[in-house]
Amino acid sequence: MRTETDKTKLYDRQLRLWQKDGQAALERARVVVVGSSTLASESLKNLVLPASSADPVSESYSAIFSRPPLSCGHVERSCGRRVLSHLCAVVGIGEFIVVDDALVADEDLRTNFFVRAADAGKSRAQSIVDNLCEMNPDVHGQALVKAPPEFIALSEQDGPEAELLGSATLVIVCAQPDEIVRALGARCWDANIPMVAACNAGFIAEIRTAVREHT
Repeated sequence: MRTETDKTKLYDRQLRLWQKDGQAALERARVVVVGSSTLASESLKNLVLPASSADPVSESYSAIFSRPPLSCGHVERSCGRRVLSHLCAVVGIGEFIVVDDALVADEDLRTNFFVRAADAGKSRAQSIVDNLCEMNPDVHGQALVKAPPEFIALSEQDGPEAELLGSATLVIVCAQPDEIVRALGARCWDANIPMVAACNAGFIAEIRTAVREHT
């Protein structure tokens, strides 16, 4: 675990914006992500990543992007390193949970930077959790290998799924059918939990939010 001095250096940029109280709230945040697509893993990367690779505090993280080439090819890996090296914002949430039952397929190896060739046929949610957690040891991640419709149904009953959803600081729904978005939106609205739903086709994306009025 990092000391407070280490954290001050690591999160220096954002501490200037929202001070220690804001950073402490981020470190307590519990984000539930429904879906494990490339969009989900890239969204989580921006919440998990502790600093840009140009920051001397995070030099060790550059090793993650220096592994032997993945099946996704040289172009995607080069883009990934370039995006990482130009990141200006840093976050560092406390915990994230990925809910999905999809398996890693050939398409994922070509498009998802956070799965490896060795992950083929395995749980996609667990694979991206394992790889994302390497980027910031202060962030706890876990996978819930359940289909989103099953997760929604179980969350309406007394049980761990209901407790998980009820304890979320934010719910992110990635690349899910409209009926899943609507059902989760209604659940989150009733529980006063902010929800963001996103989908994309190439460089075109749509984002919807379900957030009650607040001050």
